[in-house]
Amino acid sequence: MKVKFKGTRAYAVNLFSDFLLQQFPTEEKTTIEVADCQNFLVIKGKTTSEEPLDLLKLKTDFVEQNHGVLPENFGTHTIDLIDYSQKMETPKFLSYDFFSSDNPLYTRHQIKRIKFGSELSERTQMIECSEFPFGHSLSMGRTLFYYSLHLANSVPSDFIFEHIKIIIAENHSEEFLNVFVDREQNEKLQSFFLDYFDFNYKNFEKKIKGHKFETELNDPLTLPSFITEKPDNLIMI
Repeated sequence: MKVKFKGTRAYAVNLFSDFLLQQFPTEEKTTIEVADCQNFLVIKGKTTSEEPLDLLKLKTDFVEQNHGVLPENFGTHTIDLIDYSQKMETPKFLSYDFFSSDNPLYTRHQIKRIKFGSELSERTQMIECSEFPFGHSLSMGRTLFYYSLHLANSVPSDFIFEHIKIIIAENHSEEFLNVFVDREQNEKLQSFFLDYFDFNYKNFEKKIKGHKFETELNDPLTLPSFITEKPDNLIMI
């Protein structure tokens, strides 16, 4: 995941996608993607919910609430492409990359940029799109995302690595977890995760309730407690 600084289009589209997500009941399956085409926003999404959003009002509310951290003229015009009452299946697995840093979502170089405010000039591509997990409900891969981040954050400090890829499945089949360290499959770390973690996603979701999704954007150096808490007596042999 790349750092998204306040005031940039990348920050705005991801913040807006999560803002819209929170307008749906949490038990619904929902994915919202926002594309900033410079002179208008395209809001594309699917949801099992039957209740349409008043997108114009919500966009106005969002801009008023966040005007100090949005780019100039954000959301002047919008196109609503959200489909309601859709049949949606929970993703079967998630593959995500993590790094050895204070927050495994970011490389150490990106962490330095966050700490010291060394923002780079934003690219001038014509379309800026929101990214997973922003705009995705817990049932649409976000629970697996948080659980894999929980695993990556629990790697013992004496285990040296730069990059970890965790592939985690929604169903606990025989090979529902695969771990790659610096592009090589690592059975030692994989066994460590299987020994100390229960992979009970339902119980894990209970800990997520009340979490403000925008925290990942507004405070990227602080991880929530359901990510940082670890099983007792973690030992890798």
